Amino acid sequence: MSDKKPLGLVVGETADLPQSFTQKNGIEVVQFEVNFPEDISDRNPRKNFYARMRQGEIPKTAQPPVGQYLKAFRAALDKFDQILVIIMTGDLSGALQSSQQAKRRMPEEEQAKVHIIDSRLASVAEGLVCWKAQELIKAGKDTIEIVGYLESIKKAEELIAEGKNPEQILGFEPLEIGSLGLLESAKWLEIGGRISHADAVKAEIAKKIGMRAAITLKHGKVEGVGKKGVKFSPRGVVASLLGEIKRARQQLGPDMKIAIAHADVSKKQLQKLIMGIRDMRVELLFVSEITPVLGTYSGPGTILIAWI
Repeated sequence: MSDKKPLGLVVGETADLPQSFTQKNGIEVVQFEVNFPEDISDRNPRKNFYARMRQGEIPKTAQPPVGQYLKAFRAALDKFDQILVIIMTGDLSGALQSSQQAKRRMPEEEQAKVHIIDSRLASVAEGLVCWKAQELIKAGKDTIEIVGYLESIKKAEELIAEGKNPEQILGFEPLEIGSLGLLESAKWLEIGGRISHADAVKAEIAKKIGMRAAITLKHGKVEGVGKKGVKFSPRGVVASLLGEIKRARQQLGPDMKIAIAHADVSKKQLQKLIMGIRDMRVELLFVSEITPVLGTYSGPGTILIAWI
């Protein structure tokens, strides 16, 4: 008799999940490639990553190679009969293509055990999808049920954008995920080609009067940047985040859950945010550091929150 569990997860490091959570649940985490091109001898580019960015060093990233996914799939299939592979939005990374290529290289009988899902999200918003998938696995839901449920999250977003009621159309209330990120500096988005120089300059001017560029993820893409320009938080960082959480709680009710990811943020600022969340009696699932893969674009000092 096989001692394998029925279903397990493979996720990208872009989900910003705590190591304690992934280890506890036997989740395989696929690493992306990160380096500082000006220091090709550096064997540990992740060490002091954000401090180096603050000093002006510019990192580069790349999607995981196909072999990295193959290795993760095989490691996961040693533990589980089937696996769900949850990927960051395909609009921001080639990770989806790498994972699909890896699956095609496997024998047909193994391919049938690998189920790839484009989360259309990143960072802690992606992490909450992974968290929810793990909760459904624990509840004994089968693969088809879980895949269908996760796909409904994307469908619900499309329906809401069209002004339709997803619950009426889908026949159940799908999971809705909200997110907000406040950046210390927009220059990293400019360097990464995500915003124009003019928008980056606007953000730096606004920063001088205590405002931060604000971003979110919708339809798989970063919003608050690009053609619409950079949006700004109207108040201080913590006050802005808590204000958004308060609005979300009014809509979602007392069962709302939240997660935080940050990039080299001061302990004082982070603790103030955590205390504010607890004062609202909102369940904080986890706090993690933004992976260097995403931090390359958001930069040090960024705080991201996501909620369900």
